[in-house]
Amino acid sequence: ALIIIGAVVLIAFIPPVAYLLLRGQDLFGIALGWVSVGGAATSGGGFGVNLAHFIEYQLGFGLPLTAVVAAFGVGILAVRGRDHALLVGAALLPLLVILLFAREVQTRHLVVALPVLLTLGGAGVGTWLQMRPRALMVALSALLLLVFIPFALHLYTDPPHTRLPAAARAQYITDHSSGYALRAALHDLPNHVAPDALIIASMFPDSCHRANFYAHVDYTLTCTDAPGLDALTTALQARDHVLLLIDSAPVIGLDVTTLTNYTVTQLASYARPDDAPENPSVTLWRIEG
Repeated sequence: ALIIIGAVVLIAFIPPVAYLLLRGQDLFGIALGWVSVGGAATSGGGFGVNLAHFIEYQLGFGLPLTAVVAAFGVGILAVRGRDHALLVGAALLPLLVILLFAREVQTRHLVVALPVLLTLGGAGVGTWLQMRPRALMVALSALLLLVFIPFALHLYTDPPHTRLPAAARAQYITDHSSGYALRAALHDLPNHVAPDALIIASMFPDSCHRANFYAHVDYTLTCTDAPGLDALTTALQARDHVLLLIDSAPVIGLDVTTLTNYTVTQLASYARPDDAPENPSVTLWRIEG
């Protein structure tokens, strides 16, 4: 059975790996960019900083009780015998590698370890409760539900105002990776742009590709790498004007104040949660050469 499972996994990985190799792309460049063997001296991270961030993430989702109960369950399971300890150790190994070698621990990195650890934590709590009165099991289950359900409902109905760790809030709510403002911009383009207009995305390519999932067929963004100045100047050699959708200028997207040889007109703006009214993250511009 293990040989069959291994063969299936290997076959599943062959097509994407072959595709990347044929395109001449680096297989591990992005992943290795997150790895540091020099610690805090070279990367600003290190085990102590990464551990502090990990604890902050577990206690910062509005569910500290869940994290505490899960950690208690993992500890209970680890002392219940050699086999259980090996199982817990195997589950903790990926987490330990992240804490030791990551330049910066992001919440998304932890998905390689946390689902298994939460499962083991539940198993540990379950074995502990078997030796306690049933009323305690009912009370603990009810308490966890009372904590989790309001958080889940708030996250589903009003994510911008849900209590999240600062790093998670940045990634999923306020930064370019969140997708906020891009969907609003793509839905609003027909109100400002003719169907045959060229709309260049001055943003990271992955942001452009995500935005195009929301695009009407006649209003697809032309993706380029940020800030996209070369694509803009090339386009203006063949057209009298170009539309530019800019994300997070000047950190990512193009700073239009540098376009001194062009006529620049702002058509619309789209804010992300926490944006100041005078500084929206995404803006739409008409650039005339």
